Amino acid sequence: MKKPSTRIGSTNTRPRPKVVLYSHDTMGIGHMRRNLLIAQSLKHGPHHASVLMVAGAPEACAMTATSGIDCLALPALSKSQNGQYSARHQSMSYRSMLKFRSRTIRAAVQEFAPDVMIVDKVPRGVGGELTETLSALRRTSRTQVVLGLRDVLDDRTTVQREWSEADGDTAVRDFYDAVWVYGDHTVYDTMLESEFETDVVLKSCFTGYLDQRWRLRFHRPQPMPASNGLSIETADRLIVVAVGGGQDGVALSRAFCQSQLPKGSQGVLLTGPCMPEEDRNELRILANRNGEVKVIEQLVEADVLIEAADRVIAMGGYNTVCSILSFGKPALIVPRVHPRREQLIRAQRMADIGLIDYLHPDGLSPEALTIWMQADISRLTRQKQSVDLNGLERINKLFGDLIDRPVCSSSSFVPKEKLPHVL
Repeated sequence: MKKPSTRIGSTNTRPRPKVVLYSHDTMGIGHMRRNLLIAQSLKHGPHHASVLMVAGAPEACAMTATSGIDCLALPALSKSQNGQYSARHQSMSYRSMLKFRSRTIRAAVQEFAPDVMIVDKVPRGVGGELTETLSALRRTSRTQVVLGLRDVLDDRTTVQREWSEADGDTAVRDFYDAVWVYGDHTVYDTMLESEFETDVVLKSCFTGYLDQRWRLRFHRPQPMPASNGLSIETADRLIVVAVGGGQDGVALSRAFCQSQLPKGSQGVLLTGPCMPEEDRNELRILANRNGEVKVIEQLVEADVLIEAADRVIAMGGYNTVCSILSFGKPALIVPRVHPRREQLIRAQRMADIGLIDYLHPDGLSPEALTIWMQADISRLTRQKQSVDLNGLERINKLFGDLIDRPVCSSSSFVPKEKLPHVL
């Protein structure tokens, strides 16, 4: 058993600090995966934090099953292509579901009594479901509250509209002690690009991107068995295609299954847990016809494929791109462009500075993928030298600063000299 951490400058020991991480996921698994990596880094880091994840979809429980992280999965919502929310499984109205989720969150947070609460992306939670919890924390507890933002949220107009509709400026001013941006401001300056107000900027800092190699430090699965003729340990040349959760990845997957791989290559398509079954069935048929492509629906830790790959073709979600950067893999990104432009913006910016290759989905075809797989890609830089990937280390440092400082008023912010890359 590890000894409890000791406050710097004190001879008294204290219990392990407690942290709640909230993600609202209604589409895909990106927010949950990012929060899980942060949770693992805090659990195994210098503060040995006790962690509770509160997630907006049941898929989170499957992801945390082998991580040693407790997870409270809320009754799930779904989001339509026009942006409307509804209950995914329950015969409840959207308003009733929000009330149910809101009360569940508040009860769980009150009972857990965290030292720190980290909220992913949405300052009031989906539909404002966090507002009561955040108000109660500010009135009655000493919990430090952090808003965590990915590098790219969306295009400027969309960010400003959604932020205004959620009254984000007021929420940050009244409820939050800090805003952490999980990115490198030299790649994409989130605060500047989105034109956030001064109150938000003053509480913000860039942590750097999250090094996905840490996932395999926390949990490295057993070697993949040579099922269906696939063994990544023996493949001469491995080309991996990853489409995130998979709910909108069928076009890229179909094009890959119909492409011509370079001689001696093995192709692996990871469809993700959210791809519809009828789409997976179609892809299995196409992969069998191809003969060089194997289809995998889901892995406990997908980064074992990225680590082993010689080339990667992927959509442009935050975690996937971070994995490509972390393992230094040559990659072609074919981003999602609807309903959000986040992946498109990220892919264009990183292609502009030579980190990845980028293909707009309007140009997607089996022939386009074939050309890229056979092309010379030595021009792609080794990203580790040019991108800040120290996000998890900085998060642990910032976490320590939070639990070691006195609680101030809701308008307090971390002094600039303590924050890396403060704007």
